[in-house]
Amino acid sequence: MADIRSVLTHYFLPGELRTGEIKTVAAWFIRLRWAAIAGFFMLSVFLSLAAPQIIPAKFLYAACFVIFFYNLECFLILHQIHDAGRLTPFFMHMQVARDWLALIVIIYV
Repeated sequence: MADIRSVLTHYFLPGELRTGEIKTVAAWFIRLRWAAIAGFFMLSVFLSLAAPQIIPAKFLYAACFVIFFYNLECFLILHQIHDAGRLTPFFMHMQVARDWLALIVIIYV
């Protein structure tokens, strides 16, 4: 049976960011965002048909396309960088900050 320390050190430990983990987490964020974009777009279409006078459809479509384009940007950046060491935590923080900003704008505007 494998030593528990060797098993645990293979995975992310608090305070340590390994380059492979950053690339894996960035790819996971991007895949999750593609699913969210698809769901948000379907919700926008449904709401624009069901309640066009209550829900501003143009705003929902615009928000969906903005999220789509910044996710496409993140996707292209991730796939252009072959050396995972060049992928910095700033790239991850940028993605999360954009997600929070988009969520705040969608909820409060």
